[in-house]
Amino acid sequence: MDISRDDLPLLASLSILLEERNVTRAAKRLGISQPALSTQLARLRDLFGDPLLVQSGRTMVPTERAFALQAPLSKKLSELDQLVRQRIAFDPASSIKTFRIAAPDYVQVVLFTPLIKSLENSAPHIRIAMLTAEPARAWPDMEADHIDFLATSRQLTPENAVAMTLLDETFVLAQRKRHPLGTDPPSLEGFCAAHHILVSTTGGSFSGPVDNQLKKLGRSRHVAVSVPSFLIAPQILMQSDYVAVIPESLANLYRKELDTFPLPFAMPGFSIALSWHAKRENEPAHVWLRKQASFLKFAR
Repeated sequence: MDISRDDLPLLASLSILLEERNVTRAAKRLGISQPALSTQLARLRDLFGDPLLVQSGRTMVPTERAFALQAPLSKKLSELDQLVRQRIAFDPASSIKTFRIAAPDYVQVVLFTPLIKSLENSAPHIRIAMLTAEPARAWPDMEADHIDFLATSRQLTPENAVAMTLLDETFVLAQRKRHPLGTDPPSLEGFCAAHHILVSTTGGSFSGPVDNQLKKLGRSRHVAVSVPSFLIAPQILMQSDYVAVIPESLANLYRKELDTFPLPFAMPGFSIALSWHAKRENEPAHVWLRKQASFLKFAR
């Protein structure tokens, strides 16, 4: 195999092709046309003297040679990428970098709205892409550089990721101002008798962690409405006589519209953590953004 300086970029294309096993998707990730990538694949086949990827239905299957290449090639490219990143100084005032952050919608509002606002003047050219959190895909997405950060509960943070806590969250009972139930904290009996909104992030359930805690006490409540997002609950609460158990940080955003009370029974809270791949640990841009997030954590 005789590889020249001009052929080196082809190795990056090969790495993406081996990940995607689809020319169309790989071309999209590389930002080139499908015909251009097909031409690169033909050149790679000549260089390695091997088909590398062969068509099998709608996908492409790596040859034995390609399987052997994939892991070491990915490792070497990652090392080169890290070497280049470490040498590039980061200036937030002039940087045009895009950060991709995956988080549940309520976390985006509670934690990242203030962060984005703080960057408006200090880093005017930086772009923030807020993405829907998919915890099951978070680690492979970090490895493939599809996302820079994940912000979600500690329980859903990838085991191999580096993480820091941004928020220790507790639950409160929320209802609209001038609610018929009044402004006194509810008793356990009053809590169970109220008509509740339940947030079911998995969709459509009428039972959740609150109901599990009540069951331990030999009690139950009436859940009248199930919604898929914490952000929907306050909107319904403000226009109805329902009540809902929601995170305190979210309830605090609606102080003028909602009354909140401690729950009349013990309910475990949870922590929101910001996590990232260890390969980004010393990258100047990532270090900088983590500091901004950490500052907001202590400013709360």
